[in-house]
Parts: sequence; structure tokens; C-alpha cells
Amino acid sequence: MSTFTKKAIIESFIKILEKKNFDKITIKDIIEESGVSRSTFYYHFVDIYELAEETFEYECQKVLPENITDEPWQEILLNATQLAKESRRQLYHAFNNIDRQRLEKALYKMIERIMKEYILELSKNLNISYEDVEFVTTCYVSALSGIIMKWIGEGMKDDAAIFIKKVSYIFNGSILQALEKCEDSNKN
Repeated sequence: MSTFTKKAIIESFIKILEKKNFDKITIKDIIEESGVSRSTFYYHFVDIYELAEETFEYECQKVLPENITDEPWQEILLNATQLAKESRRQLYHAFNNIDRQRLEKALYKMIERIMKEYILELSKNLNISYEDVEFVTTCYVSALSGIIMKWIGEGMKDDAAIFIKKVSYIFNGSILQALEKCEDSNKN
């Protein structure tokens, strides 16, 4: 089975989410919209929840550049939060009906991909272990994921640009400072 078919199922699901609440969508709706058979759907997805999770990841991929270090992390997250606001209806259908843990996991993976590259780049000239880089990455990814989930859960009231500007203000400089503290602790 091709990735083309999987993409068609995901795009059909997105279309349906624009019109229907998540809890009202059936597999039958999806296969009718996408034109695939039930067995083809189940070849690609275990259930509608897995489809929702992969749809979220698919949408996230749209904002990730090929080479993450080519763009500042703030710009990538701004694109992601703007996409979230544009897709507010679909996101809330998913947010309110999918196991929140699945959504958090997908969001975490996207942010981790962005921040890991950035933090690795910052740590290149420091005498710091990979374990320390991983730890700093985990701290910042966890913080960003939590802040973004809270922003979504509270209705995305702040404009995406204002929201990311606030986050950037807090994080700018502190990531390098955390890495430098790890380097200093290794000297003692």
C-alpha cells in the first residue's frame, strides 16, 4: 500500500473534521470520503484515534523545514501555532475527544525535533556530555509542550505571534546559560 493512499485517508479525515465533530465521525465516513475500502483503512490505521494522531503529525510536518537549523526555533513554532489557530475547529475536535496523552506525545515529538537540533548547535563549542545535552533538551521540550498545550486548552486567546514572543522572551539566552551551567558543573 502506498503512502499516497495513507495521505488520501488523512486528507479526507481533515475535510470531515471541518464539518463534523470528532466523536460523530465514523470509519464509514472516512472510507466514503477517501474512496478506499475498509480493509485498506485498517491496513494503514488501527483505529480512528491512531488516524487522528497521525493526522496531527502530518499537519506538524507542514511547518517543519527540511533542515531545522536553517530557521530559528521561534519561527518554526510561530508557524506551528499559526497553523493551530487556522485549524482551530479541527484541533478542538481532536483536543476534546482524543486521549490527551496521544496529542501531547505528538506535540512533544515535534517540539523535540526542533529544539534538539537547536540545542545541539548551541552546545557544539562547549565541553559538555551528550547526556547533559539530552537533559537540557528534555527540560525545554517539556516546558514548551506544557505551555503550548495550556495555550491550546485555554482557547488560544493570545495571538500566535504574541504567544511565541512571550515564550521566546523567557527562553532566549536561558538555554545557552543552562548548557554553560552543565559545562561548569563538569569542571568541578
